[in-house]
Amino acid sequence: MIILYGGSFNPPTMAHFKIIEILDKLYTPSCIVLMPVGNNYNKPELLDGNLRLAMTKLMTAKFSNAETSDYEVKRPFEGTIRSLEYLEKTYQDKVALAIGADNLLYLETWIEAEKLIKNYKIIVFNRDNLITEEFIKDFETKYEIILDIINFDFDISASLIRSNIKKYRKYLLPEVYKFIKKNKLYLKEGKR
Repeated sequence: MIILYGGSFNPPTMAHFKIIEILDKLYTPSCIVLMPVGNNYNKPELLDGNLRLAMTKLMTAKFSNAETSDYEVKRPFEGTIRSLEYLEKTYQDKVALAIGADNLLYLETWIEAEKLIKNYKIIVFNRDNLITEEFIKDFETKYEIILDIINFDFDISASLIRSNIKKYRKYLLPEVYKFIKKNKLYLKEGKR
């Protein structure tokens, strides 16, 4: 099995690192693919995709079965469903999708959501009990699926880290921090 773990990775944090460790331990996939969103993703303070790719590669280099894909950074966004199909075709293997609970709340609004939900295993990291058991049960009943729910209490916010890289560098891999410092990224009021 391949696991797609997408996100902005702006920057990739120790929370992302822990999620890779958990996915590896629980599922022993042949590959965990981190796929940063493209530049057209409407998110404040989003760095260029090539910079986020470079930082994410520093993280996946720590794992024998993880890699970074430039699929969404190099193409116009056509929905996560296209990324899943691309990985399925590339690896000739089943693909699962790992998402945060915040994404599950809006999953039904995604491009070809029903096809995605019914055709791919969905692994949800539930942080701060954002999704309730009732929500999960209703979702599973509606789509006749079983979600894999993982409670995740490693609360690190990329936006907090961006607010003061030096102060919060403990939430970054040393290699990622060095890359950020070298390239003068996320500068706020002269803080580095």
